[in-house]
Amino acid sequence: MRFADWLGPLLNPERIILGESILALIKQAEACGLLNVDALAAREFVEYNEYGLAFEHVVDQLYEYGITVNAEFYRLLKAIADRMKLPEQRFVFISELIK
Repeated sequence: MRFADWLGPLLNPERIILGESILALIKQAEACGLLNVDALAAREFVEYNEYGLAFEHVVDQLYEYGITVNAEFYRLLKAIADRMKLPEQRFVFISELIK
């Protein structure tokens, strides 16, 4: 495999936008009360292009600790999930935390 073949998918504009969107999600989750250790773990997943793991980590930790989120946060969460083609049942339980 040539270097350009390996590097190409990493430089895909869609993946770059997805990574930036997940970083924005993490920042909003922190503003809602996500623990620093969990935000750091999610950022590490993003750093290694593990966007699905970052997404799931944020969602799971918010739910586990019962951290209240707002409708804007949920819209961003849904938009990212749509972009990742994740089914809504993977995150819909977060809607219980909207205040």
